[in-house]
Amino acid sequence: YAYDKASIISHAQAFTEGMKAAKVLTTAKHFPGLGAVTGNTDISAGVRDDQTNSNSESVQIFKDLISSGTPSIMTATAIYDKIDPNLPGAFSSKMVDGLLRKQLGFDGLVITDDLSNAVQVQSWTPGQRAVLALSAGNDLVLANEPTQIPEMISEVLQKVKADPDFAKKISQSATRVIKVKEEMKLVE
Repeated sequence: YAYDKASIISHAQAFTEGMKAAKVLTTAKHFPGLGAVTGNTDISAGVRDDQTNSNSESVQIFKDLISSGTPSIMTATAIYDKIDPNLPGAFSSKMVDGLLRKQLGFDGLVITDDLSNAVQVQSWTPGQRAVLALSAGNDLVLANEPTQIPEMISEVLQKVKADPDFAKKISQSATRVIKVKEEMKLVE
């Protein structure tokens, strides 16, 4: 919306309120910000950000949006060296459960950026991508390629059966999804 923090927050809040009035869920993206990334994760692998940390302005913008009631946040698939240098953001529990949920206090919906076609995540199978993303603290996996969804579902179900902690995480995610649907009056 703009390049300065106040304008970004003001415009995002107005947009969110307008969409909420029309019963459309909005999603703030791409957490923790794309301003310092080295490329586009949709078309390149190895996309990194060696600057963004928990105190960066982009993270503070998300913090302010969370305080104003943003219902959903999309995680980026770039690698953020100062947050977790080993995994794409959407796969990083340090970023999702740690920074977004614990440090910033976000308890709304967290959705990944596309995990089906993005070149950045092609080193993992579709099923591994879904399990990693949900394990990290995302509630929903965005997959634009429908042929990959059955494998994702199968891997997630296998992990749920084998890992009680993962099953609890999935249950918490389902609760968040239902809560947002109720708040948006999408279910009775």
